[in-house]
Formats: sequence, structure tokens, C-alpha cells
Amino acid sequence: MPVPFLFFKLSEKKSCARKTPLRFRVPARLRVDFLRARENNALTVPAERAGTRLFSERKTHKLEGSRNMIETTATVRVRFSETDAMGVVYHANYFPWFEIARTKLLAEVGLPYREMQDAGWLLPVVDAQISYRVSAKYDDELSVRAMMKAFPRARIRIDYEVRRGDTLLATGSTVHGFMNRAGAAVRPPNFFLEKLAAAFAR
Repeated sequence: MPVPFLFFKLSEKKSCARKTPLRFRVPARLRVDFLRARENNALTVPAERAGTRLFSERKTHKLEGSRNMIETTATVRVRFSETDAMGVVYHANYFPWFEIARTKLLAEVGLPYREMQDAGWLLPVVDAQISYRVSAKYDDELSVRAMMKAFPRARIRIDYEVRRGDTLLATGSTVHGFMNRAGAAVRPPNFFLEKLAAAFAR
């Protein structure tokens, strides 16, 4: 017996790009789910068809009411060796400050980088950006703010702000992949995602 299908139209409007309405055939077994989603104005996935893949798990980590981001602030004082001949901080020396704040952020959510390395998980930098606004000088006390604004998938992005008091000196970001000791790219481990999920849910 052939499987019945439910027909519905996505658009009746004509345009120069599409002159005929699109039609999709939806299997009858999905009819109830489609109608329920339309009534609730949200997409739902039945528990019996919910996947167990890692990406499916990651999509459920950040729930409604969770924090928009996790963040921390580290304090650094500019050393004389970090300045250049112009008397300001050499541009490349901002990245070690990023690392200080990033390491503090991971430790505060229960993911000390040393323990991750000992377990065989590495977080290589695959992209780094920085924008300079005002120069930092010798003996300045600076606050370096690290922010994870989105729950990670295959990679982690962390944003940074460097300030001297209320003055914003620089902004930047780093993107990190996951790698094992053999140097192969891998997916984020479950314990890493679980710790971050708990931090975002606080």
C-alpha cells in the first residue's frame, strides 16, 4: 500500500527568481510532528527519533534561561621588557595576556588546561585577531577580559578586551580547535562540553 503524503505550499508569490511555487512532500508519519510544531510555534523532535550523535547533544546543552556568555577578568602589570623603542607595549605582547585570561576562564569552569593536556587533549590556536586603540605603557595595570559568547561546536572562540581603568586599549579574539597527542583534529570531548554546559546554565 503506498505511503500517503501531505502536501503544502511554501510560497504563492511570484518573483523574478522563482515563478512557480515550491512543493514539498512530507511523509504522513511526520504529519503529527509538523502540526504540533506549527501549533506550538516551535520545532520539536520526538524522543524516539532523537539522535545520540555528539552534535545532537551539543544542541541541547544551552537551554532557555541560560547565560548569554561566560567570562572572567585577569589583571596584568606591564613589564619594562614588554615595551618597545617607542615606549609602548610591543604589539605581539598582547597575545600572552590573552592566554593568561583564557587559561583563567577555563580553570574557573572546571577545565584547567594542565589537566586537559595530561589527559591528551590540546587546544591549538587556529585563528587570532587583535585591534589596537590606545597604547599601553610600562607599569600600567591592565584588566584583560576573556569572554566565551557562544557554546562551542567543533571549535572554541574566545573574545578579549584589554582596559586601563575605563579606557579600552585593545580588542581581539582567538579560535581554537581540538587535537590529540598524535596531532590529529578531533571533536570536543564530552567532559569538556558538560563542564561548559554547566557554566552556561548558571
